[in-house]
Amino acid sequence: MTNKSQICLTAEEIEDSKIILRVYAKSNSAVRAIEKQILKAALGSFYYKRGSSTLDQCNRIIDMIETKERYLTLREKTENVLETLKESDREFLTLRFVNKMQFADIADYFGWSLRNCFRRYDGATRAFCEAMKNDEFFEREKETVRSLPLYGLEKRKSDERRAEAMSRE
Repeated sequence: MTNKSQICLTAEEIEDSKIILRVYAKSNSAVRAIEKQILKAALGSFYYKRGSSTLDQCNRIIDMIETKERYLTLREKTENVLETLKESDREFLTLRFVNKMQFADIADYFGWSLRNCFRRYDGATRAFCEAMKNDEFFEREKETVRSLPLYGLEKRKSDERRAEAMSRE
């Protein structure tokens, strides 16, 4: 028996939630990379030698700081949404996205069949997507989240094919 709220989820919403989980998993390394760029820009004389003004450099640093803030906000909000999920769904999503475990490894870890692992993955991502829809941050800031630099890099071809197949059903 399916929940009525799960029926209204579109393939695009589910794919967005998976992408948000991937960006969440990479947010720590992205923040560290941004901090390195800020230090290089602020302390390195290379940028000043190429003819950029101090104001241009300050504006670049401010833009990087704003991007860093968006990553940190996304991380905090995603953790809040993950806390609302069942423990098994939260652990499954953490293993899959943060620890980057393959489905076979997750199935072995929990002692499930591979088919059951895929069903649980579908259920966990749908639960995360539904929890995201209930959180006003993700509804209000959807475009801001999509504009983060990793959004375009994280979308894989397999995700696009899966979304296309789900939309045909």
